[in-house]
Amino acid sequence: MSSQTSLAIDNPDDPICTIPVSVSQLMVEIVPGLKFKIDTGSDVSTITAADLALLDSLGYKASESFYISPGRDGRGDTRVETQRYTVSIPIGEYSFTTDSLGTMTALPTGRIVNIIRNIDFVPSHTEMSVLGIDFLEQFKMEFNYNDKSLSLYRQLPEGYQKITDITTSSSPIDKIMLGNRYYLTIKAERKRNNYFIDTGIRNARIKLPARESSRSHRNLADTVIISARGQFPGKIDNNAWLIFGDRAGSYQVCYYDNDEEEYAINPLNLFDQDIILDFKGNALLLRPYSDYGHNRHSVSLSSIKGVSPQLVDGLIKEMEAGRRDADNN
Repeated sequence: MSSQTSLAIDNPDDPICTIPVSVSQLMVEIVPGLKFKIDTGSDVSTITAADLALLDSLGYKASESFYISPGRDGRGDTRVETQRYTVSIPIGEYSFTTDSLGTMTALPTGRIVNIIRNIDFVPSHTEMSVLGIDFLEQFKMEFNYNDKSLSLYRQLPEGYQKITDITTSSSPIDKIMLGNRYYLTIKAERKRNNYFIDTGIRNARIKLPARESSRSHRNLADTVIISARGQFPGKIDNNAWLIFGDRAGSYQVCYYDNDEEEYAINPLNLFDQDIILDFKGNALLLRPYSDYGHNRHSVSLSSIKGVSPQLVDGLIKEMEAGRRDADNN
């Protein structure tokens, strides 16, 4: 199956857009009043009747067609839709300012700086419009940490360093969905798994199933995880040891069960620096910290928020051994 095959961009120069993000739920504002959830866990992009009406009022009328669209939506429900909307979306310009307290505010200037044409959507059943992986994988997706903004590119911008590979699901079932499923290989507490990239995860950075809590030798705190599927009791380890790519350090992981993927990561919650997800280029990239004189890409200095460099040094040999194991497998 295919989707987003007729995308066109009025101004193809990069960045195609830079739009503000509400970090709590990863919602982006395209123009005032028009918001979408950024959800790599949704196979399909969905749109509400209200947002279709808003676009119509702005002069962007959707065309409706019959098209079989199988996939998981922003709530994780697997659906087969036959109704498809194709519509163009105007991209507003925003000015990002910081007040005396350091709070960043995005203000619309009133200008339309670009138009992305012929975006395919299926009807939303969640009362929320979603830009799913079928759309997002067409671009290099940059999350700007300080501005709390999202930029889309056709070509990789300068100043980034690749940290690790992104892999694609080879499951026959996933292949019939409209969007691909993408994964990062992470070693958590000395055990390696493939973690599904899901920006729909709200208050958890890294998810493991509850049975894996035995990995930790520390006291785990009780918590409640909130997702589109509901609320789930879980455990938190605030100092789990992680290795992926050339990064290593301690970070918070959550152990809980629901009917979504057992192992998942929201990389936009994980780092306190700019990040790019290049799905078709199969790479996760970070912008090095500008206030460090040394190369933050080295294995002895992690870019994971809250890391202790002393912990990282103790993991280097384990990282190297893990790479040798991976090469031998």
